[in-house]
Amino acid sequence: KPNSIDRQKLLAKASTHGAKFTVTGGLHLTSDDMFCAMEIPVRQAEIKAMEKVKKTRVSMRNAVSDARRVLIGSAKGPGVDRRGTFGNDDLDILLKWYQVPASEVPNKPLKVAKWQDILEKNIEPPGFEEWTDEDEARLENL
Repeated sequence: KPNSIDRQKLLAKASTHGAKFTVTGGLHLTSDDMFCAMEIPVRQAEIKAMEKVKKTRVSMRNAVSDARRVLIGSAKGPGVDRRGTFGNDDLDILLKWYQVPASEVPNKPLKVAKWQDILEKNIEPPGFEEWTDEDEARLENL
């Protein structure tokens, strides 16, 4: 049926002239359906890219939240062992905040050394943009 979403999706998937001819029923290839079908893969790519950005931003927001919880907890005592260093799980959280790959620090001594290095060099945690309601609305409109 002309001007239907189903037809536009079929046209978007059609990769050969014969397939397009079959979907259009031999109608002209400059119909509105054809132009809409050409836009579908573009929008799908935009959606995929925005979802990847969303996942990263939300993950960083959660990492910052978890790291703050660990740092606040360490000021009160829990989460810190007797030598004054963080536990393995807490170090994982803090290093994730600083975007240190887990493969770079596979064991606790390396994690402690990396964390000490960050503290000694007074390295600021990487910044990131929050995923906003406007971003979510833009994603929903695609």
